[in-house]
Amino acid sequence: MTMPSLSRIAVPLLMAGAAIALGWYGWQRSDATAAESITIAIPTQMSAGTVFVARDKGLFSRQDLAVTVQSFTLGKQALQSVLDDKADLALVADVPFMFARANQQPIAVVATVFASRHTMALLGRLDRGINAPGDLAGKTLGTVKGTNAQYFLDKLLAIHAIPDAAVMIVELQPEQFDAALRSGQVDALTAWSPLLTRIQAAHGANAAVLMEPDMFVYRFVLVGKKRFLDAHPERVARALSALADAAASIQEHPAEAQALIARAIGLQPQQLAASFRAGDYALSLDQSLLLSLDDQTRWAMKRGLIRAGRVPNYLDAIDVRPLALTQPAAIKLIR
Repeated sequence: MTMPSLSRIAVPLLMAGAAIALGWYGWQRSDATAAESITIAIPTQMSAGTVFVARDKGLFSRQDLAVTVQSFTLGKQALQSVLDDKADLALVADVPFMFARANQQPIAVVATVFASRHTMALLGRLDRGINAPGDLAGKTLGTVKGTNAQYFLDKLLAIHAIPDAAVMIVELQPEQFDAALRSGQVDALTAWSPLLTRIQAAHGANAAVLMEPDMFVYRFVLVGKKRFLDAHPERVARALSALADAAASIQEHPAEAQALIARAIGLQPQQLAASFRAGDYALSLDQSLLLSLDDQTRWAMKRGLIRAGRVPNYLDAIDVRPLALTQPAAIKLIR
């Protein structure tokens, strides 16, 4: 008889243990309980939609949480705030998380909160001969290294059989995007909403948007230092409960949510029409996250971005306890 794998046993047991152990923290809190503070660092992007909705609708307060939101341009900047002990939790894309783990940072994922196939794209200039991925050979392309933008670009080139030697890659920061494309420093660059929307609007009919929805998932995870997660598991669980309520609100009232999220990232609601999908906002811990982290690790090793070796077991980088209290059915990590 075939024995079940360790992860097949360990994850359900850990979920059950979390529910029992955290009961001692008093999951059912009285109205007299003072709000506990928590600081969440986020990128000012669509990916933070559940945080915007939870904040603006008072969903954190309903969980007896006093939340401070730190805003950054990039998720990896939000992650750095956690690493610097300036924030408790961060919303970050899976690629910077992978790099942080490769550098032995003591952080763990508590949930995926956003996963979109319509947010990341390559934005090019038609007058530079870019109208399709096959046109990228011989071009200069800009990206933000160490992020999922770089990973997206490499995958885009690979699936269209464009070798490294056929393109020049230039590292850019988001604030340089528009000027670099306008001046001709680059012929195309990787971008995401809201930057993608703004730059596309600025370039009008000369903008070509190359998106590969079947190739790439723009995934953001909520992470924290293990020390904080171990010390405050019930507080993190209540933060996830607020975000789960926010995700439900987004799915029940998508037009209202689209307007709220657009306002939070400095766009008009109609400017989100092409990329907004209410279903992209949901809490989960599933196999797709593990598979993506494995693939990203192999890519980073091949590129020489991290030390080559065995791909780690990313189950060790996931803390299921908070989500086990709020949405246990969303945990599907058995393999």
